[in-house]
Amino acid sequence: MSPDWQKLHKTISEDFWAEEDAKSAEAKEWGFDQSPGFSFAQASEQDWCKHSERELKKFLKNAGYPPSLKLVTEVGYKKLLADRQKARREANKKRMRLKREKNKDQS
Repeated sequence: MSPDWQKLHKTISEDFWAEEDAKSAEAKEWGFDQSPGFSFAQASEQDWCKHSERELKKFLKNAGYPPSLKLVTEVGYKKLLADRQKARREANKKRMRLKREKNKDQS
């Protein structure tokens, strides 16, 4: 019994295009459709980047930037900065709220 080549081809093709769509969506999320990608060394030399190359790699890794993306865009970088700033504000609010509650309980 020979395999159904058309069905097999269709399955492989669908899998391939689903994977390509996922890669495209990830690239779009990080701004590759809006601005050019830069290597980490190039990005660290741009006016919009506040990090050295070494600091940039560490920042991206800690921020959850996909390691499969070997380039960084201005849009993606600024998104991560905004996310980090938001997380810091929320952590600070929580810390201050807990501090107020603790002081209130001690009164």
